[in-house]
Amino acid sequence: MMARPSPEVGHREVFPLDTLALLPSSSQSSPQVDAVVPADNDANEKTGIDYRGDGEVTVSYSGKRVVASPWPAFHQAPRNVTVFSMALRQRQKAERSGGHPKEEGDKEWRASGRP
Repeated sequence: MMARPSPEVGHREVFPLDTLALLPSSSQSSPQVDAVVPADNDANEKTGIDYRGDGEVTVSYSGKRVVASPWPAFHQAPRNVTVFSMALRQRQKAERSGGHPKEEGDKEWRASGRP
């Protein structure tokens, strides 16, 4: 049996977005969206769920990505509700050593191993 949990946004606080702040050349402060995202495994009495990283939570406006945050890898035990409080921000382009693009505010999630 395969579990397909579908996290839902439980609470969100939206700040007004200045359309000029959405332009790449803007030097204004970045927009931010604070969201609480629950992952509910409470009804499952025997099986834990491994969430893999490599994903992200995004907010789009008129088809353009406005803010984003990485989704962490974690194990959720049976009969458990895990809640993430996430601050999603617009990222500013910068350069990483080796010429690869880096985004300001990037977070790195590291795990010792994967199942």
